[in-house]
Amino acid sequence: MHKKNVSSILNGDNEATIKVYQHLFGSQSKLKALFCEKLDINYWETCSSVVGWSTIRMFLILMLVNKWQSKKIDFVLAFPQAPVECKIFMEIPQGFNLHGSRKDHVLRLKKNLYGQKQAGRVWNQYLHDGLLARGFKQSKVDMCVYYFESVVLMIYVDDGILIGPSKSDLDNVYHLLSNDFEGKDKVKHKAFDMTDEGELADYLGVEIKELPNGTIKLSQPHLIQQIIDDMIFKPNTKARSTPAATTVKLGRDLEGVPFDEDWDYCSIIGK
Repeated sequence: MHKKNVSSILNGDNEATIKVYQHLFGSQSKLKALFCEKLDINYWETCSSVVGWSTIRMFLILMLVNKWQSKKIDFVLAFPQAPVECKIFMEIPQGFNLHGSRKDHVLRLKKNLYGQKQAGRVWNQYLHDGLLARGFKQSKVDMCVYYFESVVLMIYVDDGILIGPSKSDLDNVYHLLSNDFEGKDKVKHKAFDMTDEGELADYLGVEIKELPNGTIKLSQPHLIQQIIDDMIFKPNTKARSTPAATTVKLGRDLEGVPFDEDWDYCSIIGK
């Protein structure tokens, strides 16, 4: 938190939680402190821009056909990188001891926090301005796609994909984003705090694998395993190799044996 110069704060109408982010295959990746806001209290206009999967699939095909290179990037603690739009004051959180503080003292946010409803829009605007200042051009078809010379950048909130003709082109763009930049108008733009995740092998929980026959396979083994674990399948559970028909209307089996296992139907269907 000190690295980003952020004061984490809450009051009686808000709450803070810690969310664990995992890699595709289940290992813990990072922790984020989430600030949770409630409706009608500080529920402002929101927008977290995400690139469409149809766009991702199209550029994966172009990458395969043209034998382009790829690079996955992650903007580290993206939301706190963008400055707050207005003054936000909140009570000192329980358990946080500040020398010389009193009960009537409050803290002021210096950076956005995950969980603020407006933080996604503020981050997106901050990223957009920084990209345009560096010479990127935004796509007129998908607002989360940017072009820099021969390199394409796709953005899903704080996760990005770079694809281009050569590895050196991708490295040059990465260097441009990860360093301070001064535009023609003499306005200085801070470097984006980001990490190089290497060649694209997975994205947003989807495994991306190039096969020997010249095709690309997209799969979600971790999600499938999660659903299987949540449904508490027994070792002798019967399975089928084909999915169920989507046109079949299901009804209650009044003569069937009641299912007595404890599992969350809504959560499993929602996955």
